[in-house]
Amino acid sequence: MASKPVGAGPYKVESYATNENVILASHDQAYRGKPAAKRVTLRIVPEVSSRIAGLLAGDYDIATDLPPDQLAVVTASTGHEIVGGPVPNHRILYFDKNNPALKDPRVRQALILAIDRQAIVDTIWNGRTRVPNGLQFELYGPVYLKDYPAYKYDPDQAMKLLKDAGYNGEEIEIRSQNNYYTAENPVTQAVVAMWQAVGVNAKMKFVEGGKLFENSSTRATGNWSSTGQIPDPYISFFTQFSSAGSLNSFKIWQNADFDALGAKMEQAVDPAERAKIFRDMLHLIEWEDPGETVLHQNAVFFGIRKGIKWQPLPAFQMDLGAGSLAFEEQKS
Repeated sequence: MASKPVGAGPYKVESYATNENVILASHDQAYRGKPAAKRVTLRIVPEVSSRIAGLLAGDYDIATDLPPDQLAVVTASTGHEIVGGPVPNHRILYFDKNNPALKDPRVRQALILAIDRQAIVDTIWNGRTRVPNGLQFELYGPVYLKDYPAYKYDPDQAMKLLKDAGYNGEEIEIRSQNNYYTAENPVTQAVVAMWQAVGVNAKMKFVEGGKLFENSSTRATGNWSSTGQIPDPYISFFTQFSSAGSLNSFKIWQNADFDALGAKMEQAVDPAERAKIFRDMLHLIEWEDPGETVLHQNAVFFGIRKGIKWQPLPAFQMDLGAGSLAFEEQKS
């Protein structure tokens, strides 16, 4: 089952080579119908430059996870184009409230105010994503807080909060996973520079994914993300940050009031009541006792050969099944 999983989807696993490729064969009796491709080869190519070079050379039909500063290289080719865009996933920073430098919530509030998120979106993402108003998604429907305040960029207030909290130049480490997320490194470098501009002794540290939350005396903050999994904040928001979530298990952030509000949300049925509870929870974790802050909405871009008719879902998954993928007929 691990090497050749069986299901009702559009493809069967033909072969799998660890860290090299996965070859899928058409499942003609798939529940959605026969897919357009007889075979799909998914190759693991870590380097962005190699993915783009292979795409332009005709070695690949689709190149995945292209950073925004490389999209123009693909669009400059007459035989290729860019598809994709924002997905229901927000790039966030977690805060370790048990780190001595961050114990006072005013220091964490200062870090939040010192980030110019729109500048990050405009310059690093070339305006191809957006800054959401809090850790929430429009797919929440009646529970989505349309009027929730946008993030403020106020370096003067940040410096005042740092002074009032008695911050004295302690090092604040921000962990980055070396572009595990698209544009993770340049975004992290920008955040470090913004924090330094208000007097924070900020430092960027590369870590492997498994060490993002690893306990050490220097753990303070790090890159993470949050995904809108279902149209309600209980699963994608409360369970991620509750006492049963990752941050509490690693002794990074926990808040009894947050858990109590989540327990109320679990029982509430009326959307208006759920929205009110969610507002209180969001304000608590993003300002009163910051456990996280959003940097921007994530986006996924693909380079694709013209002649292939495919538009990705607003998600990380690639749907290549019947009705999603087609090929233009070649003119003789």
